[in-house]
Amino acid sequence: MWLLALAGATYIGSVAIIVAIVTAVPVVSWTKAFRIVGLALSAAGAVIALSPRVMRTREQVERELSMFDGRERLWRDTLIARYGLLALAIGFIQQLVAALIS
Repeated sequence: MWLLALAGATYIGSVAIIVAIVTAVPVVSWTKAFRIVGLALSAAGAVIALSPRVMRTREQVERELSMFDGRERLWRDTLIARYGLLALAIGFIQQLVAALIS
């Protein structure tokens, strides 16, 4: 179910960015704008998706798995990773749009 929501949010976010670029940027610069936005979102998505896991030590992971609060934190980390995946997917689509129009 969450994957369908992610796909829908990716589509809506991509269309919103496409509309914003088409209306705000001169036609000559569209390709460059789509590439810059796509790369920035891809980088941000990768950092967002991985940041909760990178900052924890092995002891923290083991301690959190044994506690109920730890399971809640793992769920929160999963949600953060999904939002990172969303940003990564939108960035990838923007790069594809840039490749298609160049």
